[in-house]
Amino acid sequence: MVGPSANGKRPFHDIEPYRRLNTSTRRRAGVVYLVMAVVAGGIVWLAGGGVLWYSIVVPIVALAVVQFVAGWRMRVTDMEAIRIAAEATSFEVGHASGSLGFRGILAKPVWSVLAYGAGPSPSMQAVVAVDAIDGVVLGIHEEPVEAV
Repeated sequence: MVGPSANGKRPFHDIEPYRRLNTSTRRRAGVVYLVMAVVAGGIVWLAGGGVLWYSIVVPIVALAVVQFVAGWRMRVTDMEAIRIAAEATSFEVGHASGSLGFRGILAKPVWSVLAYGAGPSPSMQAVVAVDAIDGVVLGIHEEPVEAV
């Protein structure tokens, strides 16, 4: 079955694959900022405003530079980060999930992987930070799961 069902919702098996995350698309925003800076620079030049260069054009160029520098190409997907985290833990991993975060002033992408031990009632859990650019494990914290 393709398309909406009788109740208007899409069936579960009809869900399309999600697209792969990549922060290198920030470079497109950098190009937009540069175009804005050129347009603003032309307007400032026509207006003959000296201090307007520093209050309008320079900040827009600075935003463009930040977008270009922070546009990292992510080489590690969420599934690869989960595999790397599972290899880094001292226990066999059952369930795990990854969340993308950023660190530092240049917004370097980092996967935070939450992993639980294998089995119906996991006895261990871990949080593993995996660099999304080169797959290096940046940190790991393991602890036992307390019974509730």
